[in-house]
Amino acid sequence: MVAITNVFAASILAASAMASTTCTEGAKPTSTHPSPKPTSHPAEPEPITIFSIRSGSPIMYEPLNAIGGQFFLGGSPSAYCPPQVEKLHACPSGNYTVLEIIPSTGTAALDVVVPGGQQIYIAKTGQLSYTQPHSAFIPSGAITTGFKIGKPAANTLQEVTAVEGFLACPKNSKNDASSSPYQVFVDVKGFTDKQAPSGKKSDCLGFGAFGHKFTAETAGAWEY
Repeated sequence: MVAITNVFAASILAASAMASTTCTEGAKPTSTHPSPKPTSHPAEPEPITIFSIRSGSPIMYEPLNAIGGQFFLGGSPSAYCPPQVEKLHACPSGNYTVLEIIPSTGTAALDVVVPGGQQIYIAKTGQLSYTQPHSAFIPSGAITTGFKIGKPAANTLQEVTAVEGFLACPKNSKNDASSSPYQVFVDVKGFTDKQAPSGKKSDCLGFGAFGHKFTAETAGAWEY
């Protein structure tokens, strides 16, 4: 679709240029000022998959997954593809949670096919969350900006950050395999013991979020 759109746009531009030449043929220029240089546009965001870095912890190298409207370290993404699309063999596998960080706006979204997309936001109580398919609803007080992605390091990894640090919170206070998957929060003012799954914010672990460029498929999922 993008290729078709680009060809169509190029055809329109070419036709416009020809029409302009025909209309002005033989006319003398009215200005000696050089034409302005085209404005450069920021590159399109690249899809990435994210994993956590917290040495010596149960969450080391755990993948970030979109599950039921929120994000977790571990588990499996709650991806879905409509049966009519499956019949056409046009469904992404849904095996990965793929994000896009848009540097020019500081926003983030899931890399999905579903019309309207799915935006990522931080609930006012800290949960890293995303919008439902076919809905742009974001709760009052949520934060939708402040996401950043660093330049690729020598190992091609890119660090992703938010307005405050990321926290991974276990289901219980054991912080072992039984605590997985760990729910991801952002350490905003509204995040307290009440929101922590274990009942204690102190059980949560801070971590670094690092991304790899995603090239395995054209999208992470139809929708999450």
